[in-house]
Amino acid sequence: MDTPQFDPQTCKDAIYSEEYIPLLIDYYGDFQLVIDKYNPVCYVILSPRQAIVYIYIGNASVISRFDTYRSIPKMYGLLDTSVIEETGVQRLRRQPYIDLYGQGVLIGFLDTGIDYRNPLFRNEDGTTRIVSIWDQTILTGTTPSEFPYGSEYTEEQINQALQSNNPLDIVPSIDENGHGTFMAGVAAGNIDEANDFSGIAPDAGIVVVKLRQARNKLREFFLVDQEVDCFAENDVLAAVSYLLKKAKQFTRPIVICFGVGTSAGDHNGSSPLSRYIDSVGYTAGVSFVCGTGNEGNRGHHYQSNTILSGANEEIEVNVGDGVSGFTTELWASTPALFAIGLTSPSGEVINEIQPRLGKKETVRFVLEKTVVTIVYFLVEEGSGDMLVFMRFAAPARGIWKIRAYNRGPMPSSFSMWLPLDNFIGNTTYFNRSEPDVTITDPGNALTIATVSVYNSQTDSIYIHSGRGFTRSGRVQPAVAAPGVEIFGPLLNNRFGRLTGSSVSAAVAAGIATLLMEWAVIQENDIDANSNAIRQYLVIGAKERDIVYPNREWGYGEIDIFSIFERLRS
Repeated sequence: MDTPQFDPQTCKDAIYSEEYIPLLIDYYGDFQLVIDKYNPVCYVILSPRQAIVYIYIGNASVISRFDTYRSIPKMYGLLDTSVIEETGVQRLRRQPYIDLYGQGVLIGFLDTGIDYRNPLFRNEDGTTRIVSIWDQTILTGTTPSEFPYGSEYTEEQINQALQSNNPLDIVPSIDENGHGTFMAGVAAGNIDEANDFSGIAPDAGIVVVKLRQARNKLREFFLVDQEVDCFAENDVLAAVSYLLKKAKQFTRPIVICFGVGTSAGDHNGSSPLSRYIDSVGYTAGVSFVCGTGNEGNRGHHYQSNTILSGANEEIEVNVGDGVSGFTTELWASTPALFAIGLTSPSGEVINEIQPRLGKKETVRFVLEKTVVTIVYFLVEEGSGDMLVFMRFAAPARGIWKIRAYNRGPMPSSFSMWLPLDNFIGNTTYFNRSEPDVTITDPGNALTIATVSVYNSQTDSIYIHSGRGFTRSGRVQPAVAAPGVEIFGPLLNNRFGRLTGSSVSAAVAAGIATLLMEWAVIQENDIDANSNAIRQYLVIGAKERDIVYPNREWGYGEIDIFSIFERLRS
């Protein structure tokens, strides 16, 4: 990695300033060409092909820099708000010849932080099991090397804090939300017999990144309210890079668990985050796990019919009261070419807007106060497919009609997605929606172990669980994991139950950690990587009386005990 050539304080100021925005850059060869083109105040190099640059835009809006879809960081939200027995972990613990508790493996979380004072994350002698915390929200501490913002707290500092009467004076990182603490507890919390609780990998080391909230300019561009938890893709990418560097520093295998996701993108694994995951997903000792999201039954995916060349199809979007705005994306495989027309709830018609390379059109409705921006990407650079990005600011209540005209040379179809339910609520949806192909990113990446959500009490899929496959038909999810009414740690040393996709991800990440211990630490498969861990999960999946692979269940229910039964048979 190149040594950054910028003033650290200037860089930190820019990262937290609303006058600068991050851009996600793909590059090949000499990074100086990127510097010459963008003149960034600072940058973070993620890999020999990906970087984040911070550029000055002053009072201008993000739309002024919206020349390439891929470069603008997308908005990621939280994927939600008895596990031991159900997933085969308890049966595994009863076997004297298999001793798996996560020993020697790191498990990484990028989320809302962690309550490091909770006894579930401490050894018997009171010291911490947390290797390090990078809190992206704190400006006053020491920044991590190669990441010029936030504050890093080491294991030694956390132990000093735990011995202090005022721990937060030494390590002021807290989890105000509780989401990250719950996930870490389910995946890797200690055995707590008094509360009848155990994390799945209670001996694993823990690494945490507390993500900073997305800057206001990105929220305004994507029309996400200020009070909603929302994280920018550049900070998520930096978090993944940090976790990987910690694993390398301590020469330990790592499982990285995602509790965040986005509905933006082509749903085919071509986002910058998915590409970054796949660029390291074949590295020995690295595994990625995420959930399918909670978008399956929200009405946020539209799948068109096959439309003849010259024909068109109308899409209805219902918008409720008090919706400040929303974005939607239309994706179609090359050589498709679609043009867009609009009809407002009052009947005002905007005729077909011709698609042209780099075309950006802003439409102001006379009878409503709505402003719609339409941007055509005839060939979106990450996927090679056509994208129409639409932004509805202050949309009037009622039915909005989007008409898609096939101006390509052959019959074509398209898919459209609305943002996460967290961002737009339950009153904005497609009147004719399709629950399939609703996995949130990065769950569409090639090497990640993506898990759907099922209810272990009713033995049924969770109604909002995201469904596969990817837009191209590649199989995700891999398996289904329990994620309904799961018992785990809340804030203030309490316990409670939560439901959602990130809970399933935490369950699966804990199991992946045990598999990584068996494979790498115990030297049964020292080259095991993210793709291999995914395949082990598939091998052990408990089948149901349905056709596999399945859009809801993947290859079946997750079960680590079955993996070893089948490997020895």
